[in-house]
Amino acid sequence: MRDLRRLARHDGGTRLSAGRPRVGAAATALFLGLALAPAATAQTCYVRPFDRVGDPWHCLEACDRSIPHAGVDFPVPSGSAVPAIADGVASVPPYSDCLGNVLVIAHPDGMFSGYGHLQTIHVADGEAVTRGQHVADSGDSGRYPDCVTGPHLHLTMGDHAESYRDRQTIDPLAYIDSHADCSCHHTAGLLSFSCNGALEGQTCVSLNEPADPDTWMDNFICTAAPEGLVFSASGPIEGLECVALTEPSDSQSAAWDDNFVCLPPDAPFELAWSFAGRLDGWSCVKFDEPSEERTWRDNFLCERKRPCFEGGGLTFCQRGKVDGEHCLPVNEPGDDQAIWVDNTLCVSEQLGGAALGLQWSAAGPIAGMDCTAVAEPAESEAAAWSDNFVCLPPGAPIRLEWSAQGPLADAVGCARWYEAADLDDGWADDYLCVYPRSPSPPPDAAPDGRPEAPPDPASRDAGATDDAAVGPALRNNGARGVVGGSAGCACATTGDARPAAWPWAALVVGLWSRRRRGVPAER
Repeated sequence: MRDLRRLARHDGGTRLSAGRPRVGAAATALFLGLALAPAATAQTCYVRPFDRVGDPWHCLEACDRSIPHAGVDFPVPSGSAVPAIADGVASVPPYSDCLGNVLVIAHPDGMFSGYGHLQTIHVADGEAVTRGQHVADSGDSGRYPDCVTGPHLHLTMGDHAESYRDRQTIDPLAYIDSHADCSCHHTAGLLSFSCNGALEGQTCVSLNEPADPDTWMDNFICTAAPEGLVFSASGPIEGLECVALTEPSDSQSAAWDDNFVCLPPDAPFELAWSFAGRLDGWSCVKFDEPSEERTWRDNFLCERKRPCFEGGGLTFCQRGKVDGEHCLPVNEPGDDQAIWVDNTLCVSEQLGGAALGLQWSAAGPIAGMDCTAVAEPAESEAAAWSDNFVCLPPGAPIRLEWSAQGPLADAVGCARWYEAADLDDGWADDYLCVYPRSPSPPPDAAPDGRPEAPPDPASRDAGATDDAAVGPALRNNGARGVVGGSAGCACATTGDARPAAWPWAALVVGLWSRRRRGVPAER
């Protein structure tokens, strides 16, 4: 079963197996690569001709060869039924000095398979064949002992009709095994690809590119998670996270330059595209348009779980925390599923970071702070979550609102409170939203908002004390955060001992004002 010692030469086409006619005009045209494979109407799928494998593709010294093996050998007895490895159109080239009787099949995906050392060929030149059809019998035809030392099937694959002869081949087993699935429906993670229509029970978007005619009209990308998946054939969509779908080798690659798949920035998964195989660490679904399989066969749309969700300067993370931000653990110990232990809520530096004074409580609201309940009514452990709160010190430049029914449209922004492991308990539409707090009037303002005139020093009581002398700890006596008068001020423990001005307050108010577009600041 040695490979070719030199390029095979034809001997004029006079030697075929017994009873076989000489090659006709159609076979000659196909053999020369002038006839095209039939148009693909479904996925081209392949099957190995035999299970037992002898010398592999490109085997050299290990197989006692002087040049790399151009195909794969299957050691089977003479007369073994040889199946077509995929649908296609048969051609019978002239007898090969080295490979003996040869059969070539042109497949719908543009590939060609060659079968050498045959004893008998059972199909006519130009005949359509189907995958698994008995097309020939194995043998040991060809030059002995340079090219053949015993009965076996020599199988080659390439992208042109003469690849079996000019040695421009690919690994047949690798190609067969990667195209063994006859379905053009592929699923990986949360995504599915279909080449012949939308999938029932899933959210699907059409992947049609109008400038790439006919082939993509029935292609869809689908997801079991209805999270706003969108396809655009006219560039990225503003406000969404988009990945470009490109294939540089496609003859219509320019038409695909403006094709994108997009998701909302708070979708539970994020996307990536590859035209060079699967990406490590991602779940990747194959883009498999049969009529363009030669160029799109290594293209994948990949997804992975989004670790964090940002909105309004706050970020909720399912795992870990955001580097460079002030983060608090937001675990509920009474939720016996123990899936919230690594969840955090982080405050950006633009919102003040640690200076904002945000706190988490799993034991009820914190005295003297403005607290917002965190709860999901559908949670099986709802009773355990009834005492969970996020709290801010009084006078903070923002206030928080909780929503268990999606983001609030008039907020500066909303951070999605999403734990993928707890979706069965309803944590799919929960958000913590940020609003600016209405500015308080200056402490010395008159009722009409104008500064009061300074009091006459002579009119003061002898025992009166300057406000500055009282100090910031007592200045807010009677406000939230002060318990029982000046001696019970809780400012130092709740974060109310803050700078005289919040440097980020103007940023929050400005963002919110632009979002509201003229609606009054307080809801």
